[in-house]
Amino acid sequence: MSRNPIVRSAQATPFKPLEETAAFWRRVNRSQPDAVSQAQDNVTTRTWAATPGGAVTSVIVDAAGGHGWPGTPAARAGNVPIQAFKGAERVWAFFKQHMP
Repeated sequence: MSRNPIVRSAQATPFKPLEETAAFWRRVNRSQPDAVSQAQDNVTTRTWAATPGGAVTSVIVDAAGGHGWPGTPAARAGNVPIQAFKGAERVWAFFKQHMP
């Protein structure tokens, strides 16, 4: 469960670990079983290619970032979101690359 009491009070179930969540999306997307990893500074991106009829799955982790929308100012002291990239630009680049 969340360590934040406000979030925890609204949670019906515990958060899933990143690896379990990524495995779910790889299965649903019918992605390849092996990822290609790219690391740049604190950011690691793992991408599982699409199988025929499937879709790409990608996981991005910034070891230096806090919680919040990437590239935005901190909403709370001591919790600065990822600053290595802007979230909307990264999402747009992904869909622009992978949509027909």
